[in-house]
Amino acid sequence: MEVDLDVNVITAGSPQAKGRVERLFETLQDRLVKELRLAGISTILAANRFLDRIYLDKHNHKFSVPPKNRADVHRAVGKTEAELDTIFSFQEVRVLCNDYTIHWRSRLFQIEKHQPYFLLPRTKVTVEEWLNGGIKIRYKGKYLKMHEIDLKSIRRPLTATSLPIRMEKPQPRHPSIPPKDHPWRQSFSAWVQLSSKRKAEALV
Repeated sequence: MEVDLDVNVITAGSPQAKGRVERLFETLQDRLVKELRLAGISTILAANRFLDRIYLDKHNHKFSVPPKNRADVHRAVGKTEAELDTIFSFQEVRVLCNDYTIHWRSRLFQIEKHQPYFLLPRTKVTVEEWLNGGIKIRYKGKYLKMHEIDLKSIRRPLTATSLPIRMEKPQPRHPSIPPKDHPWRQSFSAWVQLSSKRKAEALV
């Protein structure tokens, strides 16, 4: 944001600057509580109304000091309204799914077919949530054409055919016991004789 607006953040690194901030916070935290009690205010809604309409004007009138130089040193930002919406938006990188959809905070957005760039699944795009609630999806500085999908429309209600299949309890397996004349129960020599006998019967 600092680079986009061409501004530098100057932190309060001196004891004098920090002292001014701390004294102001201490005054507000201590004096404001007493002012609310004297006004008989006990709800957040009434406190906010009192702060905006009465207390701030009274506090500024009593404690403010006029500046030595009233020259306005603000400069034009040089950005359009759309560019400012982008700069002050909440941005997060997301991966394009195989069906060209983007999931964002329990919402689903479909990327349309015709775009400024050729896109492939698993491409990283930037999702912007503007302060007015609008959602934009950007790739290489260009906004993609997309529309939101209503999740309720793709969630089918449960029917008799879509209900989970009840699994039957598996039956116990009984081991197969071979008969007494089975070759596995005979000795090796007996098994060889039986095998030779069967081969001779097959030749006849």
